[in-house]
Amino acid sequence: MPVKREGDFRIEGRAQLESRDTLPGDVKLRAYAFDHRGQLLGAADVRGDGSFSLPVSLDKPADVELYIGPEVDEPQRIRMSSAFSQHFSAQDWAGEGGQVPPESKHLRAG
Repeated sequence: MPVKREGDFRIEGRAQLESRDTLPGDVKLRAYAFDHRGQLLGAADVRGDGSFSLPVSLDKPADVELYIGPEVDEPQRIRMSSAFSQHFSAQDWAGEGGQVPPESKHLRAG
């Protein structure tokens, strides 16, 4: 669910990494966010415990598609892959503490 934090828009979450130990050591996982037109809104590393904090370029709550997958040179490629994805609507954004004010700027995923 989305949540507000210090005036920025951010998606935070924790991915369950079922096969993390079977990935080659040089594979880095990233979280990517895209708008409904497929424009990249932001990307961030997924930490070893599966957590991520992804700042996104938004002026107001909007529909976003979150992808988690390997780091890629061209982020649009992740949208064509079999990487995990989850859709969040503009109504999913919330303020800290789970409140949903009109200016909410934070999304909790995972």
